[in-house]
Amino acid sequence: MTMQELLAPGRFVDSDAPSIEALAHRVTAGLRDEIERIVRLYRAVRDTIVYDPYVDFFDQRNYRASSVLAAGRGFCIGKSAVLAATARAIGVPARVGYADVRNHTTSRRLRERSISTSTADGSRRPRYSIRRFVNGLD
Repeated sequence: MTMQELLAPGRFVDSDAPSIEALAHRVTAGLRDEIERIVRLYRAVRDTIVYDPYVDFFDQRNYRASSVLAAGRGFCIGKSAVLAATARAIGVPARVGYADVRNHTTSRRLRERSISTSTADGSRRPRYSIRRFVNGLD
């Protein structure tokens, strides 16, 4: 990604949304050190947006930074979009990274709600990839 892309608003990292800009500027007001500003943004996202693994994974609002901020809750991908968007809003280049998690610890309730399909050997695997969904490929 180019520096311009790391600073530009995106479909899910909508750093130009008024609520994102307001949060970013409020949390970092008066701070000059870039690392201190990012740490403040990280703590604000971590501490003010409730982690909720039970969101509807098919609802794209749960991936868009401004929607997650408005809801006050989200799961890891939505919260990371908020952090990246607030960083971009104050001029700090940012992007999110995704990985396929293979041994994620989960509760029985979440496992029962997971979207999965049986494989030929009888094991279960995700029916879709979050990465592919967010990129509009699924």
